[in-house]
Amino acid sequence: MGLFDRFRRQPREEAAQVEPRRSRLRAALNRTRAFLTAAFATDAEGLVDEEFFEELVDALVMADVGPQLADELVAGIRRELSERGQARRIDALAAARDVLAAVLEIAPPDPLAAVQ
Repeated sequence: MGLFDRFRRQPREEAAQVEPRRSRLRAALNRTRAFLTAAFATDAEGLVDEEFFEELVDALVMADVGPQLADELVAGIRRELSERGQARRIDALAAARDVLAAVLEIAPPDPLAAVQ
């Protein structure tokens, strides 16, 4: 046994530490998905209004996005909807996808790619 062998983690110890982190991350992502799904699923054909945007901010904050980023995202969604001339909740989902993609600096998914 070498001098530093005492400080090396055994594979079981590392696996035991990684699993709780994965579980917590998975739980947080599921919670985020649930909050956002609920925000967009309620009356999908209904028109967006101030109450919808307030609920969306609340859902984003509860999904651990944080209040400042939640406000910025909702402002971006408002802007996108306005530029597109759209006003339905279902349209807000596509706008949110584009706003999030822009924030993350990635290309939004092409909905027609799966069809081709």
